[in-house]
Amino acid sequence: CVRVNDRVLVTAGYPSWERKLRDLGYQTIALDMSEFRKMDGGLSCLSLRFTEK
Repeated sequence: CVRVNDRVLVTAGYPSWERKLRDLGYQTIALDMSEFRKMDGGLSCLSLRFTEK
C-alpha cells in the first residue's frame, strides 16, 4: 500500500485487506499490478517520495 494525500493505493486482488482499510476510514484505490508483480515489483517500488521544503 502507498498513501497519497487522503487516499491509499492498494494492489487489486486483496479484497479483505482493502475492506479493512475502508473500515478504518481510508479511501482506497485498487490498482492492477499483475504485470509489475511478474517482475517482482510492487506499489512501493513504483513510487517517488516528495517532501516539502
